Amino acid sequence: MVTATFDAPKQPALEPGTITIGENQIDYDVYFPAFAQGPNTQFLQDVPDLLDSKGQIDVNEFLQSKACPEIFAVGVSNAPEPFVGMPKLEAQWTSVAGNVVAMLANQPLKQHKEGASFMKLPPVVLLGHGPKGYGFLDFANLPLPLKVCCCNGLGGWPCCPPCWPCCACCGCGACPCGYCCGPAEGAGMTKAICTMSPKFAGFHFGGMGEVPQQQAMS
Repeated sequence: MVTATFDAPKQPALEPGTITIGENQIDYDVYFPAFAQGPNTQFLQDVPDLLDSKGQIDVNEFLQSKACPEIFAVGVSNAPEPFVGMPKLEAQWTSVAGNVVAMLANQPLKQHKEGASFMKLPPVVLLGHGPKGYGFLDFANLPLPLKVCCCNGLGGWPCCPPCWPCCACCGCGACPCGYCCGPAEGAGMTKAICTMSPKFAGFHFGGMGEVPQQQAMS
């Protein structure tokens, strides 16, 4: 993942080449241009000093806007975190929820602490979804229990007993860590993520919750 600002090629290349970023050259086997759109903060552009040069909300250590203290940011701020993803967002919304309550109660705010601070790159990378996609797990950026459970990418055998029935499928790809007894990459990963994503809120967050109801303004 490249975060530096540079004039990247806009067309894909299926043959090896290099990209020059500043003083560095990055070699690639194939090149697919895919760029983040940045934070969806265009509607705040007219607020003086609210956004930085990248369109991110300029915040303090409480994830609170420096220009407008009544605004807190989750996932769209310039907090010094390496990427925007669920392990980081969960900690951010927990901090913001607590600080909003504290502010309304005239209590001191608490400094935000980065979630999963050891994780410096996204643990899951996907190119497309479903059986025709390609994906992989970066086990170097996963917590130790998941590394052990999935045998550091080898489909959970023999380290994770709940995975043993899946591994009995003779490598059909049923294991959520990739192909049974094989690397956690390829179409097996994209198929697994398609089925795991809607379940994630259930087994991690205790459910999806209810649709918020419109409240009358007092």
